[in-house]
Amino acid sequence: MRIRVFVRIEAIGNCWPTISKIRLLWLPSELNPSGCGQRRIWLAFFVAFAEATARPKPAHYMTVQMVDDLLSSAEIPRGERTRQEYCLWALRFAVAFKDDPAAMFEEPEVRGEVNEWRKQWAHSPRQYDYAGTVVTRILNWAWKDVGKLRMP
Repeated sequence: MRIRVFVRIEAIGNCWPTISKIRLLWLPSELNPSGCGQRRIWLAFFVAFAEATARPKPAHYMTVQMVDDLLSSAEIPRGERTRQEYCLWALRFAVAFKDDPAAMFEEPEVRGEVNEWRKQWAHSPRQYDYAGTVVTRILNWAWKDVGKLRMP
């Protein structure tokens, strides 16, 4: 016999629900008068609770993580000014592509999106080139050194 357990979770305000805020919508005596099988019901309850309250997690290695990993690695240049410039451009890149998984850069079609992002600095050829240099360095590091990306 398969029993479905319906759980209604009520959150108060903006906080995540806790055990004290949950009301089960069944009576054990109605489901099984002998009381057997209550462990299965409680197990189903806790599984439903865990699924209902799970915070969303990124399914992929995200661009922001990739940039953060590079900036915290020993691969960035040692010179203070160069390091500051790399951080500035890497963070600009991370902000522009913050909601995108890093795996999207495996596709050649994404180069167009990166070039659109770089066009913000088309008025200054040096900044335009530096933006491309830093992005290339980030992607090559993620591909060759760490193996987080697969390039064709």
